[in-house]
Parts: sequence; C-alpha cells; structure tokens
Amino acid sequence: WSSDVCSSDLLKKMRREFEYWYPVDLRVSGKDLIGNHLIMFLYNHAAVFPDKMPKSIFTNGFLKLNDEKMSKSTGNFLTLNDAIQRYSADVVRFTLGMGGDSNEDANFMEATANNMVRNITNTIAQLETTLKTKEDSFRHSKGGDNENENEFFFDKVFENQIENAVFNVTAGYESMSFRNVVKYGFYDMEEQLKKYTGVCHSIKPRYDLIMKYYETLCVIMSPIIPHACEYMWGLLAKSTSVKQASWPKQGKIDHKLSRSTIFFKKLCTLYERRLRNRIKQGRKGKFHLSILCICTQRTPTLIGTSKRLRLQSKFM
Repeated sequence: WSSDVCSSDLLKKMRREFEYWYPVDLRVSGKDLIGNHLIMFLYNHAAVFPDKMPKSIFTNGFLKLNDEKMSKSTGNFLTLNDAIQRYSADVVRFTLGMGGDSNEDANFMEATANNMVRNITNTIAQLETTLKTKEDSFRHSKGGDNENENEFFFDKVFENQIENAVFNVTAGYESMSFRNVVKYGFYDMEEQLKKYTGVCHSIKPRYDLIMKYYETLCVIMSPIIPHACEYMWGLLAKSTSVKQASWPKQGKIDHKLSRSTIFFKKLCTLYERRLRNRIKQGRKGKFHLSILCICTQRTPTLIGTSKRLRLQSKFM
C-alpha cells in the first residue's frame, strides 16, 4: 500500500473511531445463526480483542404473514416497501412490535395493521377535539395549598396509571420486549383514558391530567410511531421535536391505590352483575349490597341504574 493510504493521520482516525464504537453494546441477529456465525463472532473477539468482548447479543425469530410462512410461490408475501406504502411506516413498526419478541417467530397481521390505522387516526382526532373543547368542560387544578381540594379519587387513579405505564414501558424498552411496550404504552393507556373520562362525566376530567396523558403518550411511544407522535407533539404546541424531549421522570407509584382500584373494579363488576340479573328476572323491591368504606378523602360511590352502572365521586 502507498504511504497516502496508510498515513499516520488516517490510522489515528481509524483508531479513534474504533475506540469510540467498541466494545459492541448490542449485536442483533437471527436465531438461525446462534450455532455458527454468533459463536465465531465471540471466538474472533476472544482471540483478537479479548478486552473488548461484546456486551450483549439479541436474537430474533423469523417473520410470518397472517399466521403463515411467507412464500412467493403461495402468494403469501409482502415486502417491507409494499407494507410501508400500504399502511405507513408508523403502522408497520407498531404491527411488528405486536408481532412477537425474542426467538419466537414474529407474525405480521394485516388485520392488526388495518386496526392500527384507525387507532392512530382516532387518537389524533381525540387530541384535536380535546384542544378545541371549551375550558369549562374540564376542571382545572387550583395549584398552591388548595390543589388537593380539586382532586378526586379517579384523578389519583388515572395519574397512578400513567406512572405505571411509564414504568412498564421503560422496562419493555430495556428488555427489548416491544410487545409489552405497545400493550402498556398504547392500548392500556388508551383504555385508562376512556375509563377516566367516562367516570368523570359529572365532575369533569382534570385538564392538566389529560395533557399529561397526551404528553406522556407522545414521548413513550415515539420510538414506535415517531411520525404520529411528532404530529401530536406539535398539536400540543411544543417548540422542539419530540425526539428532543426528556424521558418522563418516574413518579411514585401508589401500589396501595393500585390494589384499591382492582378491588373497586371487581366490586363494581359484582354489583353490576347482580343488578342486571335482578332486572333480567323482573324482580322488584329494594336491592341491598352492603359495602364498608374506610376513608379520609374523596372516595368512590356506587350508583345503580336500570341501564348501566355509573360511578361518581363525592364526600363520604
């Protein structure tokens, strides 16, 4: 080689780049290479760079389409480019996240992709509607010493669920369990919002908690559906990109409140089942359900109607 190719400056630059990137933090490969390529990958490092061994290796399974093996001969085949053109990059990423983790074969379901198109569209539309809704449709935190005066049981539950989501999604990313990320970061979050706004029909949901929900959703789901999250982040009037946003600080999770919420949910289900059975049987008269509540702050009250079970908060 000529001296120009192997100049001292070039060798130093190559050395700096090597020192910057090595050792490898994560090597991702297919499960079919565990018994050959990945073993040699470790052998080579042990022989040449024993002090820079890879920190971790992650393997994944194969990809199926609609629960069947992809095959051009059978027509069950979809290229990545075709999938993006048909569903968008965000939807493809989301569906792959739902497809499977680790060495199990991932399953790209087109039905899931179609549903996700609607889900993302609905989430964006809900945020747009929320931002256009009149302020008197929400409660507003007073702040200061009187902040707790405007806090109800379901406010605490909803905020606690958001903190739970941050914890579970963070753990999912760290373990590369993307199915859990999608489950806790999108589906469960969406369900908690529906429950919160549903039970607050008489007391109105708190505006700051609704905004906290959407801000948290944008940040924790941005690695999966970056374009949708970026758009919603702009709707929230953020001056920078969601990619520059700090990861949500993990707030304190009230495990006692979580257990109370589960108990209350089971209690509501029991009450509603008994009430529906009584109505179905056409029985009249008083219906008694004894509940002992020991509390110091605003707590839930059960109200039964012939059509559905409504939940409300008030002083006890």
